[in-house]
Amino acid sequence: MASGTMGGGGGLSEVYSSAKKILLKARYGIERLERFESAPMDSPDLSSSVKRDITEVQSLCSNMDALWRSISVKSQRDLWRRKTEQVGEEAEYLNQSLEKYIAQRKALDVLNTVGLSNSVLRLIERRNRVDTWIKYAGMIATLVILYLFIRWTR
Repeated sequence: MASGTMGGGGGLSEVYSSAKKILLKARYGIERLERFESAPMDSPDLSSSVKRDITEVQSLCSNMDALWRSISVKSQRDLWRRKTEQVGEEAEYLNQSLEKYIAQRKALDVLNTVGLSNSVLRLIERRNRVDTWIKYAGMIATLVILYLFIRWTR
């Protein structure tokens, strides 16, 4: 392990690369879940697979955390610390997205058994997506207004 970390983290590079690949796979899985591309019967299998991927990334992140600490060059150590934190944050974000998909899927399944049609369920999903965009647009607009206000008051 120590020989892989000499000169900037050779072994660390491999673990990082594996983690990034698994993150991409997990992100794709969540996108498929959210877009209803998978059949409802495949949804539990796909969500289990995504959960396993996220758990694996979190494990790799723990390994990376131990590895970057053993790098002797401070600049390299700082670089790998930031990369490790980034991977951990992305894994946490994907985990939250997956959990959110699972309170919505369950809720929609309950509503579906109550008798709401698929078109109403799609309208609810579309409204949820639009609300998310409105939320982000509002955040950006607030930041722009604050920036302009601060510049104007100088």
